[in-house]
Amino acid sequence: MSKRYEEELIKRLIAKDKKALYDFYRLHKGQLSSFLSTRLDNQSDVEEVLQDSFIAFFEALRDFRYSSSLKTYLFAIAKRKAIDKLRRNKAKRILFSHLPPHVVESLSTVLLEDDIDRSLLAQKIERTLAQLSNDYIEILRLKYWEDKPVVEIANSLKLSFSATQSLLFRARRAFIVEYKKI
Repeated sequence: MSKRYEEELIKRLIAKDKKALYDFYRLHKGQLSSFLSTRLDNQSDVEEVLQDSFIAFFEALRDFRYSSSLKTYLFAIAKRKAIDKLRRNKAKRILFSHLPPHVVESLSTVLLEDDIDRSLLAQKIERTLAQLSNDYIEILRLKYWEDKPVVEIANSLKLSFSATQSLLFRARRAFIVEYKKI
């Protein structure tokens, strides 16, 4: 694509020209899906990251500075999204491979109004954690899965005691907010 064509295409995409959006999506979907398939383990993750990548691409178009092609820009966004997905999946595997029963039970008494099947609760916790930042996941893992005291967590994270307490408070609050959305 020529620079002039890309500039015109960007204007149309920013203006939410449906034909331009559809044509761009159709043109790059196959290659981007193949690209993501080499990086992600399952097709549902590929589809999720593919859609997230296009959405992020369209939202970021206003910041495009023509230092690369539109395709390169799209694939760079997709690469970052795939890396984020892999990190979240790894964190979830680590957390849930050591999920003690008392954590599920304590969360159910705090967060649920009525009884729910353990597996549904574990799935909901997993989806909730996927929405949190890595810092929040890490501190919740250290506190609730590894039963570490705040002092020990502060030392391992190289934070002050009060900063660790504050981070733990924000992580709990973020967890509850996300949990209620799901």
